[in-house]
This record gives sequence, structure tokens and C-alpha cells, in this order.
Amino acid sequence: MHRGLFLDLFTYTSFIAINLIVDQINWNVDKVLLARYKGTVAVAIYSVGFTLNTYYSMVSTAVSGVFTPLVHKIVNSTCDSLQEQKRQLTDLFTRVGRVQFLILTLFASGLIFFGKSFISFWAGNNYEEAYYVVLLLALPATIPLIQNIGIEIQRAENKHKYRSIVYFIMAIINLLMSIYLCQLYGAIGSAIGTAISLLIANGFLINWYYYKYCNIDIISFWKNIARVIPGFILPCIIGTCMKIWVEPQSLFQLSLWIILYMGIYVVSIFLFSMNQYERALLRKPMEFLFKSCK
Repeated sequence: MHRGLFLDLFTYTSFIAINLIVDQINWNVDKVLLARYKGTVAVAIYSVGFTLNTYYSMVSTAVSGVFTPLVHKIVNSTCDSLQEQKRQLTDLFTRVGRVQFLILTLFASGLIFFGKSFISFWAGNNYEEAYYVVLLLALPATIPLIQNIGIEIQRAENKHKYRSIVYFIMAIINLLMSIYLCQLYGAIGSAIGTAISLLIANGFLINWYYYKYCNIDIISFWKNIARVIPGFILPCIIGTCMKIWVEPQSLFQLSLWIILYMGIYVVSIFLFSMNQYERALLRKPMEFLFKSCK
């Protein structure tokens, strides 16, 4: 009895460990290849973009971690049927994913419109390639980042083995493509290899697995994500105009333009994209802030 329990626990934790190890290898292999084929300058450029992408990822994981206990409660509770469990998991998956998407899109669009100027002020004019590196890393990574609560769903259902295998394959694809591309395009080439592997693994294979085996209505999820698009139209137009015509002369000026853009983004998203649940999430801290200022 105890031996069987130990074997089950060992198998369960082994695949989690494999996934973590492969994930680290996948995200760090580009630096090793660049050091081998292009030298320290390319590594430094890539590292600037990689660092910004790390901060971008931390925004998402901070949100999803709060809901881990609820995921295990839904999976282990005695629902009336699998359909009821599917409804609850899809609802949670969608609610958290939409909130993450709204937050990450603010950062992603900010990187697109202001990232090049920020990197020039922060790291120097010699690091402009890092702008393209961070976009190639961050934009494809948005897919798994708005779905990272699905990792806990897989673990709660003991179905995380598939993800470990997919990520292992993704790491091999990334390695093979990056060896070739980094020799041609340097830091940008390595980022392209990582971007392609992310899109294949998370954009297609993991989403297919959620739909077929994890009791999540992934089609409904993407339909709900698509409903937030109207709120992005105005910020995208204004952000594009800022990128074309605005040339900040200092980090302080850039900060003012970023704050203005954030204000436009929040208002537009609040009016045209958010549902009642999301508006309530935004109102509560705002009301608390106003009360504190009085």
C-alpha cells in the first residue's frame, strides 16, 4: 500500500521536475548558443530582451497563483457530472485568462510602442536589437501566460505528463532551429527559434490537449478572449501615432507619454472590453485609493 503510494507520488513529482528542468533549458539555451557562435556582444543584446521578457512573465504568474487552491477544489469535488466540472473549470480558466490578457496586453502594447525608446535610454543605443528580441519572446509567450492556470488544472487531474513531453520536444526544436538561425541573424535569430517553438507547443499542441483531455472548452475560452478586442482599437491607434510622431528626449518625457497611454488604455478597456466581474475588480482598488487620499 505504502509502496504504491510512493511510486504514484514519485511519478507525479518526477514529471513536474522534468517540466521545470526542460523549461529552464529551453529559455537559456539561446544564450549558450550565442556565446558559442556570436560572442559576448550578442549574448548581452539577447540578455536585455530576455530580462524584459522575464518581468513580463512575472505579471501573469502573480495573478494565476492565487487561484491554485480553487482549481484543486473543483477537480477533487464531487460535481454532479463531468459536464458540470467542465463548466466550472472553463469558467475559471476563462475568467483568469481574460484578466491576465487585459493586463498583459497593456504591457505588450507598451513594449511595441515604447520599447525601442525605453531600451535606448535604459541600456544604450547599441542595444536596439534587444527590442526585436523581447517582442519575439514576449508576444508568442502571451498564449501560455494567459493559460498558465491550466498547468494547475493538469496537475490537479494528474495529466501533466503530456506537457512535460511536449516541452521536451519543444526544447529540441528550439535547439535545432536556434543553432542555425543564431549563426545567420545573431540574437534575433535565436529569439525567432524560441518564438516558433512556443507557437507550435503552446499555440497548438497544448491547446489541443486542453480541449481533448483536460475537460476545458478551449473554443469558448478563445471566443471570450476575442470579445475584448474592441477596447484595443483606440489605444492601438493612439499608440501608433505616438510611435510615429513622438520622439522623447529623456526618460522622464518617455515616462509621461507612457502614463498618458496607460490612462487611455485603461479607460478604453473599461468602456468597451471589460465585463461586470472585471470592472468590479478594477473599481475596488480605485475606490480604496480614493478613500485613502481623502
